[in-house]
Amino acid sequence: MKSIQSKFILLILVGVILSSVLIGGIGIYSYNIGANNESAEKLNMLAEYNASEINGIMGRIEQSVEVIAGCAEEFVADPARLSDPAYFNEYMDYLRPIMLNAAYATDDSVSVYIRLNPEISTSNAGLFYIRKRTDTYFSLEPNTDISIYERDDIEHVGWWYIPVENALNGQPATWMRPYLNKNIDIYMISYVVPIFCGDELLGIVGMDIDFTMLQELVDSLHIYDTGFAYLAEEDDNFTIVHHKALEQGTNSIDENIEFVSVIENYDVDIDNANLYDYEHNGVKKRMCYKPLNNGFDLMITAPVSEIDHDRNVMLAFMACITAVICGAFIAVTIIVCRNLVRPLRKLTEETKKIAEGDMSVEIQTRTQDEVGVLAGSFRDMAEKLRVYIARINKLANTDSLTGADNKTAYAAAIAELEVFSGGDMRFAVAVLDINGLKQTNDTRGHSSGDALITRCAAIIRGSFNDCPVYRIGGDEFAVLLRGEHYDKRGEYMSALESAIEADREAYGEVYGVLAYGMAEYTSRDKCYEDVFNRADAEMYSKKKMMKGAAR
Repeated sequence: MKSIQSKFILLILVGVILSSVLIGGIGIYSYNIGANNESAEKLNMLAEYNASEINGIMGRIEQSVEVIAGCAEEFVADPARLSDPAYFNEYMDYLRPIMLNAAYATDDSVSVYIRLNPEISTSNAGLFYIRKRTDTYFSLEPNTDISIYERDDIEHVGWWYIPVENALNGQPATWMRPYLNKNIDIYMISYVVPIFCGDELLGIVGMDIDFTMLQELVDSLHIYDTGFAYLAEEDDNFTIVHHKALEQGTNSIDENIEFVSVIENYDVDIDNANLYDYEHNGVKKRMCYKPLNNGFDLMITAPVSEIDHDRNVMLAFMACITAVICGAFIAVTIIVCRNLVRPLRKLTEETKKIAEGDMSVEIQTRTQDEVGVLAGSFRDMAEKLRVYIARINKLANTDSLTGADNKTAYAAAIAELEVFSGGDMRFAVAVLDINGLKQTNDTRGHSSGDALITRCAAIIRGSFNDCPVYRIGGDEFAVLLRGEHYDKRGEYMSALESAIEADREAYGEVYGVLAYGMAEYTSRDKCYEDVFNRADAEMYSKKKMMKGAAR
């Protein structure tokens, strides 16, 4: 007869075996799904992040060119007058500072130009500024004479004929394919916008990026051990634009590659994901791509063996653990269960905090089992959320036109000052106002107004160096000076006055582009507004004095 102890042990053993098989199987299945989803998310996030970075470069180029084009179109009321040398020179003098401001505000540009339609002017009429990658400043270069080259000479005049033909077919702007501009010997891509007066083509405005810079950026992207990135055209065959090993123009048909979409295999919601499996030179690979602004695709690819390596190792490890648990004694099973519950309870508490929005939680569980894997996944998720939230907060607190902090960031800074204000509080506020913005918008258009705002923001940020600068209105900025910035307030104001004077001399302003005032916190101030109002009053007093002096 079996003893009760034997029956109990047998009962526990059967329960442990069944539970271990069931739990282990579910854990392996869940982890397999989670690992697959995580690899898909990793590829997609890397592609999306780096595509956003490249699109940001191109977006800045597009914005700058469109600002110049808007100013160029607004100036001309009668295209026939462009044949008048005096009027033409006046037109070029008007556009020159706008083009240079836009070019210097666009870090990645290597050249900027405007060319007029030879049918209403000469075959080389326009402006052409270039900055080599080793140079700091843009220099004026001779214009290429369009008339001496054939229409199909892409390397000399493709930048003219291709955008013009597209414009006449209704395309508002053109991103050129990479080409060697033999006029300046730079391998580049160009963004070109046609300018019109009514239905008549006045010419084109364009800005160029050194394509080798984009190549270096793409070549620097890595994932897993041998994964890399490349550029392809946005077509069904993924024609190569830049690749480490394949020549430009190679496509999937040439390489006998069949791309098979696998996004439907993942139980994860990834917006706009393009995931494909394929085989190349006997190696199975997985690829994710994201479209770029200029019609190319950024492709991120890595061998499937590298992508699944950690998953396969962990799945084998988990299977071994399950087998060991199934053969363990009841006492060992109880100990394992007890040790398993403790980190699970801690992990549950930490993940609840994450679910409640506390991203500062540090998940400390480091076990080498399912709990450790789960904890690692939560750690990765929390870190990605922290990075993403920080990026969103940065965008939410930045003024898109000037790059200064916006009113949201300003309100938060004021709130912080109000909380910590007291008799020993030391800070100062500088208030600055743009002179003539309304007149510029009314007489020269909002594109010129935006250029003026950008110019003034550059003066302020350059003068106050690393101080927090806030755009608090359409034409108004504020600077908070605390700590070491407060100690150097006199230096900052001197730098501002010098910068305004230099700007006035450069642009011929009558009384300067900015009015400003500064006030310091004293024990008599009851709140931040008291300090701000004094600075604001000083600014308006100086603005009135400057306008009076200009008369």
